[in-house]
Amino acid sequence: MSITPRAVAAGPLVSVKGPERPRGYGQLRGAGFKWAIAFIVPYAAVFFVFVVYPFSYALWMASKPSLYADLVADRSYLPAVVNTLLFVGLGVNLKMFLALLLSGFFLRLAGGSRLCLPSMFCLG
Repeated sequence: MSITPRAVAAGPLVSVKGPERPRGYGQLRGAGFKWAIAFIVPYAAVFFVFVVYPFSYALWMASKPSLYADLVADRSYLPAVVNTLLFVGLGVNLKMFLALLLSGFFLRLAGGSRLCLPSMFCLG
């Protein structure tokens, strides 16, 4: 005799797999597959050109410590660092602040309704 109680089935048996799909469902064939490839290839090429190649090139250059000494010794390095800090620190923040003020001005001018005009000024 067993000490553990027996489980009693209360309903019909349920499959763990779920509903069965028709054959070929979810698979691209023929022209659909060709169009999918035609749309994916340009995105993959752009991703490779602008992400994979620069990242791998940067890792390759970073593996040579002598290039850091050459970079700091270059006479155009310090002005480039100063210009970058000024541009990012002042230029971008000033532009974002002015865009915020400009958007509030056009919202007030339009009587509270949204006006698409500020987006033209904020993109420049």
